[in-house]
Amino acid sequence: MRRLLSRALCAAFVLLAAGCKKAGELPHVPSIPSVVLAGDFFAQDEAGGLFASGIAARGTGVLAYLNADRAAPYSVAEVCRTEPSDGGEAVALVHVFSSDDGTDYWAREEMVVLNASPVVLLEAKPACFALTDDPEQFARADALIPAQTIVAVHHNGMMLDYLQVSWLDGGAVRTGFIENPHPFFSTNGNDAQAVRLYQDAAALGDDEKEAKKSLLDRALALDGLSPQVRGMIQDARTALNPPPAPKPAGAYVRLRAPDLRGVRSGSRYGVNMGELLKGGTEDPWAKGN
Repeated sequence: MRRLLSRALCAAFVLLAAGCKKAGELPHVPSIPSVVLAGDFFAQDEAGGLFASGIAARGTGVLAYLNADRAAPYSVAEVCRTEPSDGGEAVALVHVFSSDDGTDYWAREEMVVLNASPVVLLEAKPACFALTDDPEQFARADALIPAQTIVAVHHNGMMLDYLQVSWLDGGAVRTGFIENPHPFFSTNGNDAQAVRLYQDAAALGDDEKEAKKSLLDRALALDGLSPQVRGMIQDARTALNPPPAPKPAGAYVRLRAPDLRGVRSGSRYGVNMGELLKGGTEDPWAKGN
């Protein structure tokens, strides 16, 4: 479904000549630390057209290109405005650089958080859309960000007691403030990658058990995971192969072998097997009497 949507978007996009320029026409510099929360990546061809080139991993850290077009001062980042051929709403894309593969992309502006860094919340945090002087404001928070969520922490919103963050909530980007969660957040890139793999596994159906195992095993193979992240993933992996249930106590019957160390031939407990086979002893057990 995502691929079909991406193709449809590509077919509908017509670049505005004044809004998007071919790569290399201006001395653009990727210098704004940013976070792509989700969505598709688009690449630009030699003719200036866009085509879908992949799906952005949730909470991907990128560098946005600085806007070098003085005629378009509405954004500090280089933004490409597109106009769908069907007369729909215009779409804005931000030019970003991914250090993961050293490639330039364009990502939807509403999904790009400028001047921010990706962080994994290790615990659930209440969020308020605006700060007040009320000391109990987080007890009546507007939203709750689940644990193990990758959020974008705004650099200009870092305060001693609070952090301004943006996160994806049901497909929509929300921005608010949380209490400074240190040390309950992680900037470890492997933690973020492990959480993505965990979420991919959770999105699979019950009939895709082997695929779930593969994703979780890949996550557990990453080095330096936070104990909270590793524990969450390990629990999910163990649930796919639970240990066998212990048998009830009544299912076992204990047998004790007789102690024959004190038995001697000829005693009242001894048996002369030769006589028994010949039929010479009517009661061989009574021989020792």
